[in-house]
Amino acid sequence: MAGMPNIIIDQQYSSLGIEITQAQMRITTPKPQMQVINEPPEMTVKTHTPKFKLNWKKVRSESGMKPPLDLARSIGSTGMQKADDGTKQTVQDGDFLKKTEIGGNRIAQLSRRKTIETAQKEINIGLMPKTSPEVEWEPGFVDVVWSRGNFKIEWSGEYMPNIIVDPMFSIEIYLREKPYIKITVEDGLSPYDSGVIVDKRL
Repeated sequence: MAGMPNIIIDQQYSSLGIEITQAQMRITTPKPQMQVINEPPEMTVKTHTPKFKLNWKKVRSESGMKPPLDLARSIGSTGMQKADDGTKQTVQDGDFLKKTEIGGNRIAQLSRRKTIETAQKEINIGLMPKTSPEVEWEPGFVDVVWSRGNFKIEWSGEYMPNIIVDPMFSIEIYLREKPYIKITVEDGLSPYDSGVIVDKRL
């Protein structure tokens, strides 16, 4: 039998690989610290008590308790008035006594008249003092002053959320298998003898 080589063709197509990585997101939210500052209002009170002053001068004068200067003036004025009245009365008494035409005992008549005048004098009794003391007032006051309060809130620390993406979204395409064509020639035996078909009449 004649030998005849065989051609062997080995072919492989390319193969792609795709790997998809999904993104993962983590969100962390910090908690800021809150601080409250509270200053209450304050009240300040200023007081001034009222005062009064009594003037007893007029009351004491009416009650006979005059100041020394007023008392001296009053006694002097009264003495002068009594001296004047006494002088007038003495003149009148002298005039009465020298009237001889009246007749009778003029001294006894004058004494009787004076006794009757004394008996007929009116005695008035009244309440003392007649007036009230003078009062001078100094008004008082109450002054209330308020200071404004303060209410404030302060935040310390971060308050914005922190966003972290790990791993990132990605698509990886790679060549898993490379394409190729492999042609090989192998020795083989033919089932026909060489020249058989050539010599045979068809």
